[in-house]
Amino acid sequence: MSENLENLETNIKEKYDSALKSQDLYFFETTTESKDVNGVEFQLTHAPSLLLKPKPEGLGPPEPTDPFENPNPALLVAEYGEYNLLLNKFCVVPHHFLIVTKEFRKQSEPLLPSDLRATWEVLNQVSQPAMAFYNCGDVSGSSQPHKHIQVVPLAKSTHSPPINALYDRISGRKAGEIYTIESLPYIHVLVPLDLNFISTSTDPEELEGYLGQMFFGLLDSMIQQLRVNGSRMTMSYNFILTKQYMMLVPRQKEHWEVPEKGVRLSVNSMAFAGYLLTKKPEELETMKESNILDILSEVGVPKNMESSVHIVDHHSELAIE
Repeated sequence: MSENLENLETNIKEKYDSALKSQDLYFFETTTESKDVNGVEFQLTHAPSLLLKPKPEGLGPPEPTDPFENPNPALLVAEYGEYNLLLNKFCVVPHHFLIVTKEFRKQSEPLLPSDLRATWEVLNQVSQPAMAFYNCGDVSGSSQPHKHIQVVPLAKSTHSPPINALYDRISGRKAGEIYTIESLPYIHVLVPLDLNFISTSTDPEELEGYLGQMFFGLLDSMIQQLRVNGSRMTMSYNFILTKQYMMLVPRQKEHWEVPEKGVRLSVNSMAFAGYLLTKKPEELETMKESNILDILSEVGVPKNMESSVHIVDHHSELAIE
């Protein structure tokens, strides 16, 4: 499928500029503040203009029930095998795009090895630092029921999401072993990828099998962590993919709420990578006053500190030698 990705970055930029000019796509200005929590520089992005999203009136036909079924050609960057690459219509980061299944598949389904391979190949055609994520299930922060993975460019000054500060502290980490980070108070699992194997593999099926093995190993470990923690099983979770690792975080609530302050925010994978988005001043101020790890624990699954769930899991059989 790689031939369909030639000049992908140039095509994204050209398509973005054209769609922005024709108002098929909307970019919303933001301001950003940092908040250090345990050495992680969480980014608090404030986008009040999102409250002023254009209404369907006067913008042509109303939005289809499934905007991915017959995507707007102005937003279609490329067709890539069984996927369409589409620009995000309402974005706060330029060139944010989606990898969408052409045929309808449910957003509540786990990623397939083919989804993972397509995402990895697309991610590696983008020279600017970027991360991919998937909001799976009813309380994961997903806004569309049609299966789609999102790819968002990162600031060139940082090269990686804020949560990497904790990933980099994992002593002696090995590709294929599954870890949890003790300082994070919510259930999560992550696995470093074998970049040497990936970069030297010339067989697409071999790459697909490897990425699928890593993902389903993570999924099994997440379920095990929930069981040890005494938590109810959930198949809503957030998935993060960088060029170094995969991470899964199970979810129990979609929204972070502080009713007495009128705050109710939907939270998705970006928050667990270290990026939080607010629209109203009271949301931003309440977030600045709050412990962000408490916010993530509220919508994730808090660790039972009496359990041994924080112990690192080693699954070296997932590593490919």
